[in-house]
Amino acid sequence: MSRAPLKLAVVVAVMLLSGCVIQSLHPFFTKEAVIPLPEKLKGKWDVFDPDDKSIAKKPWEFQEDGDVITYDDKGRRGKLEATFFKVGDQLYVDATVGGAVEKNQSMWRAITILPIHVVCKVEISKEKVLLRPLDFKWMKKALKKEKAKLSKEDVKVEGDDHFVLTASSEEWMKFLEETGDEAFHKEFTIVLKRPAKDR
Repeated sequence: MSRAPLKLAVVVAVMLLSGCVIQSLHPFFTKEAVIPLPEKLKGKWDVFDPDDKSIAKKPWEFQEDGDVITYDDKGRRGKLEATFFKVGDQLYVDATVGGAVEKNQSMWRAITILPIHVVCKVEISKEKVLLRPLDFKWMKKALKKEKAKLSKEDVKVEGDDHFVLTASSEEWMKFLEETGDEAFHKEFTIVLKRPAKDR
């Protein structure tokens, strides 16, 4: 990708989710780390924020082929391609846009409309599943202090500095192996619960 299109892609991506999660131009996983969709995750899930407030008008559906059908709080539908992978014993999911662009797409699909990847730490318990993305603010500080050494593309949006990471998949795997829980959001956690009729 040449520098000019990259700059445009970065600007659009950052405008969609600035300050929330880390976005990467490359997958967060290497091929060897990929695992099948965990059996426990198959099917439909109601979606909440950490305060137990519903943030999707319809349940999300994790499909066998790796697609996740998402809805936002306005009922707009979107499809993501989810790749589950492990670093050590820890489960993660890499998500990027799936399928053709749809009219009135959901916010969840819009965040990956460019060839951008986001990653979440996946925590599965008996009652729920937590999806915790990398924390943009934590990463910004870590990069400044060189606690995290990852390639990135800087961009200026509305007077603040933002970035999309350009690190390779191998760099990301090493980063995830070496980085603890502190790098992942607690406030921006997505909480999945089975619909009441399926519990």
